Amino acid sequence: MSELQTGLQSWHDFYMTAAGAAAVLLGLLFLGVSLHLDRETSEYEILHRVSVETMIDFSYVLAATLLLLAPISSPPLLGGVLLALSLVGLTAVCSELEPRCHEHTSACERFF
Repeated sequence: MSELQTGLQSWHDFYMTAAGAAAVLLGLLFLGVSLHLDRETSEYEILHRVSVETMIDFSYVLAATLLLLAPISSPPLLGGVLLALSLVGLTAVCSELEPRCHEHTSACERFF
C-alpha cells in the first residue's frame, strides 16, 4: 500500500459519509424540485436558480469524495484531477457572482 493510500485510509469513513450525504441530498433536492414544478413563473425562476446552484455544489462534493475513495495510488494524478475539479468549480462560482457584482457595484467595490 502506498503512502497516499495509507494516508487516505484514515479518512475513509469521513469520505464515505460525505459521499452518502451528498448523494442523498441530491436525490432529495431533485424530489423537492419535481414536486414544485407547478409553481408560478416568478416563484419557479427563483426556485430554479437556487436548486441549480445547490445541485452543482452537492455534485462537486460527491465528485471530490468519490475521487478520494477511488484506488488512485499516484499523488500527482489525484492532485491534478482534484485541482481540475476545483478550477471548474471556481469558474462556475465566478461566472455566477459576476452578474450580481454588476447589479451591486458599490458592494463589490468594498470587497474587491
